[in-house]
Amino acid sequence: QPHATACRDFAFLDSGTMVATVGAGDGGHQLRVFDVLLPQALRQVHHCPLEAEPTGVLHVGPRKELLVANKRGEVLVFDLQQLAIRAVVKAHERNIKAFCLSPTHDYFVTGALDGDLKVWDTRHATAGATPLHVFAGAHPTTKSLGGSSLVSTYGVTGAVATATH
Repeated sequence: QPHATACRDFAFLDSGTMVATVGAGDGGHQLRVFDVLLPQALRQVHHCPLEAEPTGVLHVGPRKELLVANKRGEVLVFDLQQLAIRAVVKAHERNIKAFCLSPTHDYFVTGALDGDLKVWDTRHATAGATPLHVFAGAHPTTKSLGGSSLVSTYGVTGAVATATH
């Protein structure tokens, strides 16, 4: 079992037999990499503890990286060759709830509880990086009482990147 408490997301790696997962388990939040063709006892080939609860993982194949979003509004850049976190990008002030990669692997999109949607260049995902585009307040968090009903929205909850520009 990859995560004892919850598996938040997963991504297939290049070979198709390797899978990266993020979630919570014994000892806190984790990024784990598995080879599903190995015997059960040997399947986990890497484990990396995470400080904040992860919300998503993306595989940037050409760059041999994993991008891990978390509830602190950060995107961790994990180098699959060095098996280490290479950079932390402060993408949002609040929980990243939407996270996707373009089909070309050149860009990734983050959407957060704050309602902002941001487009990033994967080649420049480093500490201090700035987004290529910001759609501020695209889906703001609101609560309103209208008569006897309560209407709430929860910021950006999903995003899809396509090949068209």
